Amino acid sequence: MNSAPLRFLSTIRILVFLPALWLVIGLGDRAAAQQGRFGVGFDQNMSRFIPPPRMLNQQLKDAQEAINDRRYSDAVVILGDLLERNVDPTDDSSIAGQDFFLEIKDSDQQRLDQSFLRHCRDLIGGLPSDAFATYELRYGALAKQSLEQATRDRDWKRLREVRRKYFHTAAGYQASLILAQRELYLGHPLASSLLLDDVVSSRHAVDQLGQGLLAMHAIACRLGGRSVPRELASTRVEVTIGDSADAETITDWRGWIDEHYQLPDMDSISRSADYPLLGGSASRNETDAGQLPLSTPRWMLETTATPLEEQRLRKKADELAASGRLVPPSWTPIRVGNQLLMRTTERLRGVDYRTGKRVWQYPWFQTDVSAETEQYDAMLGTGASGPPDRLSRRVWNDLPYGQITSDGKRVFLLDDLSPFQMLQINPLMGVRNTSTADGGRNTLVALELETEGKTLWRLGQNPTIESELNQAFFLGAPIAVDGALYAMAEIAGDILLVSLDPATGKLVWKQQLVAIEGAGIQFDAIRRISGATPSYHEGVLICPTGAGATVAVDLADRTLRWANSYQRRAMGSIMFNSRSGQSSDQLLQRWHNSAATASGMSVLVTPPATDNLYCFELVDGKKRFSKSRQAAFYLAGVRDDQFLMVSARDVVSHDLESGRLNWRTDQRLVSAGQQIVGRGVFGDDSYIVPTSGNELVEISLVDGTLVDRVTAQFPLGNLIAIDGEIISQGPTRLVVALGKKTLGPRVERILQDDPDNLDALVQKALLLSERGDRREALEVLQKARTIDPDSDDVLMLSISSMLGELRENPTPPPGLEEELDALIDTPNQRLEFLALRIESALRKRSVADATKRLLDFSRVMADLSPVGNEDDAILRDPARDCALDSWVCARAAEVMRIATEANEVNVVQEELQNYLESTRLESTKRLSAMTGQLGPLGIDDLVVTLGKRRIAEGELLLAERLLLGASLPSQLLDQQQLDFTADRAITLAEVYNEGSLYQDATAVSEALLKSDPAAENKDATIELQTRAEESLAATESSIDVASPVSLTWKSQSLPGAGRSTFLQAVVDPTLYGGQSFQGWKVVNRGGSVMFQNPDGNVMQLPMDEFRAARVQDRKAKISGGLMILERPGRISAVDLFALQGSRRSDASLWARDFGADGASNTQRKIETTVFGDSNFSYPTNAGAANQISEFRVGPVLGDRVLVLQAGDLLAVDTTNSETLWRNSSAPTLGHILVDQDRVAVVSYMKGIVSSVSQFDLFDGRAIESAEWEHGKVWATSGKHVLAYQVDAKSSAATVRLVDPFAGKVVLEIDAMIKQPLTQVAGRGCGRILQDRYMVLFDTNGRLVIWDLLKATELCRHDTGEMPELQSMYAMWMDGQILVLPANAVVRQKGDMLTQHGETHRTVHQIIAVSTRSGEIIWNRDFQDDAWGITVDQPYGSPVVLLARSKTIYEVNKSTPKMDVAMLRLTDGETIHEQLERVVSPQSTGLTTYLTVQPELSRVQATIDGEQLVYAFGETSAPIRQPAE
Repeated sequence: MNSAPLRFLSTIRILVFLPALWLVIGLGDRAAAQQGRFGVGFDQNMSRFIPPPRMLNQQLKDAQEAINDRRYSDAVVILGDLLERNVDPTDDSSIAGQDFFLEIKDSDQQRLDQSFLRHCRDLIGGLPSDAFATYELRYGALAKQSLEQATRDRDWKRLREVRRKYFHTAAGYQASLILAQRELYLGHPLASSLLLDDVVSSRHAVDQLGQGLLAMHAIACRLGGRSVPRELASTRVEVTIGDSADAETITDWRGWIDEHYQLPDMDSISRSADYPLLGGSASRNETDAGQLPLSTPRWMLETTATPLEEQRLRKKADELAASGRLVPPSWTPIRVGNQLLMRTTERLRGVDYRTGKRVWQYPWFQTDVSAETEQYDAMLGTGASGPPDRLSRRVWNDLPYGQITSDGKRVFLLDDLSPFQMLQINPLMGVRNTSTADGGRNTLVALELETEGKTLWRLGQNPTIESELNQAFFLGAPIAVDGALYAMAEIAGDILLVSLDPATGKLVWKQQLVAIEGAGIQFDAIRRISGATPSYHEGVLICPTGAGATVAVDLADRTLRWANSYQRRAMGSIMFNSRSGQSSDQLLQRWHNSAATASGMSVLVTPPATDNLYCFELVDGKKRFSKSRQAAFYLAGVRDDQFLMVSARDVVSHDLESGRLNWRTDQRLVSAGQQIVGRGVFGDDSYIVPTSGNELVEISLVDGTLVDRVTAQFPLGNLIAIDGEIISQGPTRLVVALGKKTLGPRVERILQDDPDNLDALVQKALLLSERGDRREALEVLQKARTIDPDSDDVLMLSISSMLGELRENPTPPPGLEEELDALIDTPNQRLEFLALRIESALRKRSVADATKRLLDFSRVMADLSPVGNEDDAILRDPARDCALDSWVCARAAEVMRIATEANEVNVVQEELQNYLESTRLESTKRLSAMTGQLGPLGIDDLVVTLGKRRIAEGELLLAERLLLGASLPSQLLDQQQLDFTADRAITLAEVYNEGSLYQDATAVSEALLKSDPAAENKDATIELQTRAEESLAATESSIDVASPVSLTWKSQSLPGAGRSTFLQAVVDPTLYGGQSFQGWKVVNRGGSVMFQNPDGNVMQLPMDEFRAARVQDRKAKISGGLMILERPGRISAVDLFALQGSRRSDASLWARDFGADGASNTQRKIETTVFGDSNFSYPTNAGAANQISEFRVGPVLGDRVLVLQAGDLLAVDTTNSETLWRNSSAPTLGHILVDQDRVAVVSYMKGIVSSVSQFDLFDGRAIESAEWEHGKVWATSGKHVLAYQVDAKSSAATVRLVDPFAGKVVLEIDAMIKQPLTQVAGRGCGRILQDRYMVLFDTNGRLVIWDLLKATELCRHDTGEMPELQSMYAMWMDGQILVLPANAVVRQKGDMLTQHGETHRTVHQIIAVSTRSGEIIWNRDFQDDAWGITVDQPYGSPVVLLARSKTIYEVNKSTPKMDVAMLRLTDGETIHEQLERVVSPQSTGLTTYLTVQPELSRVQATIDGEQLVYAFGETSAPIRQPAE
């Protein structure tokens, strides 16, 4: 590029120096996390643009009339005074000096680019020459005086004031030219061209400044990426280059500029040595200094106030990550000089960037965290569940709290941020909100960096200075531009742009942007949590208001440049009839950040209140395109004419010019079960994203392919890159890590000059450790320790390197363990050291050493306040998380396995006994932890002690879960397998007796007597059994169905719509053990969830979820005294002890969500088997998860329930929903089984996957994987899988019951299928009853029933051919399985209707089979006279009801009639029959709802609008037909 000055031959000679124009503006990748959708969607804008006040409109009208009347002097005075913006004392001070848009329409989607003050300027510019002279005469002298003063003082603010007030004077033109020159010098040609746009459009300015002005404008336009003005094509301009005496005439402007000037990179990338705000600079397009760091941090700090907060945040992060909704945290650190400034959960901290030492904090005094929490919870109305939600709101939702900015001398932040308040709108009672919190104001704080956080000023709720802004709510931290602060604030329903003096906080000027027509900021959840802060690019301040509009302001002129409004998607803060306790997690479904990103001519805006990204032209605000957010969290930034959108599992590139898709990252970019958890950083030609598995993944900007990945030994969050280092701030930690690429050369240079430089030695040791040269690293560290023996950094790194050597070297150098043992002085290091020694002992199969070290590990844990990250250093597996208790438990199981094989169990017991003797008086919490850690070693005495404590405390469910441990209750309660001591079993029986689960108490007693009839505790067992049986007999009553029965039949006189049977879906829970709740059902009735007992009576279940869940989507599992309810993406736990007793309101234990990419993308899928049975699964959103995946809940053990969520296999604590372990390398779909200490996931999808993957039950460690060779999975029970394979002719199938752990087939049978392709083949049907029994029936009359839990064939019978077999259903009722086959029915006019809906089915035969013996008890044949039967009648009913109907049509008349028959369950005899009962014309249904009332000796049935009451023991009376 030619750097010689450019000399224009014109009336004024101007020197324009254009060195290489590399822009230094940075622009933030900001982004978004997804807006909550639980509110009412208002299809309207929440803001409106304000037209000029009537007074200003009148002045403008007077000026225009004066111009039309050629009264130019009057027009000059009016317009000149308007542009001077002098405040008249009689004017409204709130609008004085402000600009307004013109031509505002009544539309929520409009673009405005005409403003009041610009129009006034244009009117002056259009005046004739004589009027122009009048203007110069009136204002020129004052303008010239100000120009000379500004030039003499080099006062750029005053120079802008000359342009702003007196643009159309000679001084105003010269001021504009000088300002444009300055922007060109600073490398901002686009800003220069915008300043010159108004100048070159004025013939007076061109006449005064000459045609060289046009050349300068053309150069600025071309270098700024704009088109060269067309007018120049017909304009002859001569220029002289440098000292040349010859003038050059330009005709081809583009060619001439390209020949003489190098086009700069208009990328707005920040290349500053500081990082003063989100995005790196005011354009917010980030830095390009990103590089993969070392896996070991340089230093690390907590972001929480207490260990409890850290524990809560880690738990919340795990929950969000498991559901794909872990969005980037709300906070981003900044660096100014040698200070790093970071938000924590309670404070702002100033940290020495070199050492990581805390230097100062704001507020400096110690706050009462508990008091603040209580106040916060009172505002929210959250009660006891408030603190965790308070933290999660602040860490993931509160952008105004998390973002801080600096101008290099000061740091600015928002304080006194009250939580948003939820408006409750009741259609009858209107708006309701009981909160009195002052949420309409907050405080903007300025702290001085030089004096370590001294408060300079505060504005707002708790001010230190008087200001009209003390009534404001500041929407976000301000940005600093050219020595001034700019922020957006809401006051009395208006959103303003305010300019402040950064040193004093004094209001310099303000500009109204929009007026709010909806709820105030304290009631608008999306606006409150997203905030709003300006961006600055090329002279334009871009202000996304967060209220459905973005406004651009010309900063030099203080005029409105353009505005765009767009429709808000929803008002997430307003709810109708809001009693559902919606969590703030739903607000995560939005763009994470609202700040605009600008680069070149483009402005990208991601309004959190919409689901779109908008691209606007910087110059005039024209919309170039919009893109749907889909699952994206945030906009990363702009590079190479493309912009990146980042979602949970992928990065997508779009063309900046058209918005078209360029590329999308591969589905394997992020490891299975992981997601992107923070904002990334740009490298030279790459982008680096952080993941939940602590992986940093680098992708190419060319095509999105994987460049490299690194597993960090520290938690990740939002990243910033500066000075060759990566800074990461996640929910609980801030970390500084050295970059690999630049560290080596830099360290070598420093050590070459100063071999004893301590920092360089430490960094070299880090680099050597990263490369695996740990011994050399230890030598370097030994030297560093000699130089500074007291250096904490050297000590910590030495310990870390020694631990690394011990971890990776099976034969460490002699003396290393002893030296390391002496150096370690923190519990976390001690745990890692002991863990390595435990693993070493296990490798050597040393039972004694492994046991001792395991117990030492448990002791250290007892003294530790766990926060949830202790496993990071021990596991070092990005695909797996594991609570330390679970890790210890797995090692204990391994010790016991080796001890058993080596016949050294006595060694374990001896060490264990000594340890337990010293702990018997420990707290309940400590004993509970020990039982979770050491259970496999055989600590039944300790378990019994703690179990009895729990019983005494009334915590029966906790006692039961403890005593069952990691076993299936069915092993003891149903299969009579006793795997622990008699004392432990007796204590469990006591729990069941106390909790009124008498059948289970009896089952435990029977198992005890069966296992050892001559045991010492036989008498105690018999006593328990007797007590349980007596209690059970006292509560049971029955109906004598052999006695006479009478029927009372009533038709309800309700309107037709009201007579229809209420919508409900009945679910037979899967039983994982337990007799007490056998036959209980879950009834989903409308918005309620009921628990139905075996008699058909219901009680409402306490639910904490939104009532709108679809009734057919729920399933249930019962495990002893615990029930797990499941629906798509969510599980919840119900305490059945509490439900049975007097504490029903306490029965709801917990609920946990498992979603996908922040949305409820998990839906129920129904798949019909070849036998006509239906299987249900919950596939997750394949597009979001980049794979075929599903959500599935597995077995419910005593202490854990297993869940598979899109490649994540989790063990969830049944008592509190905490994650015991997680393995992200699991299959993305499959069925889960458990056997002893292993978990198996059987995955099958034809042509895609067919495998059996096994994992450790205690810590989730992957063990082995094998092929699955048995076809489609039909059901699972216990440790067995029921599967089938269809033959090559698709006419029959082989059914197998398989033990996947042993890899063997237990049962096998060839069966007919329902729809064979071969016509001559018979048909067969099959059903699964509560994952316990399989029933097969075919046209040959073959009936086969398998007990899947016991892996036995219950029966095989030949019942006679049914060649027309069409379907078969089955019911499990009180010790019998009723098989209900039906032939194909071709209904003719006048025939009986036998089928209705999904549950009332045709039946041609009923076969009753005993579940005890497998014998057929009775058989009824209806092949000549078909009936209908509701197939979910109550388990405990002593009778079965059949129903059918028909309608008799006559002239002008139809008569509906119904038949109802009652069969005795014990022998199948018809004990009552009512035929051709005339019913109401509205009674069209047949589905039968049965309720048994033994205390009244009656059975009540509801069939649509018909009420039938059967009374036993009474003489049958004739039934009167209703009058026709």
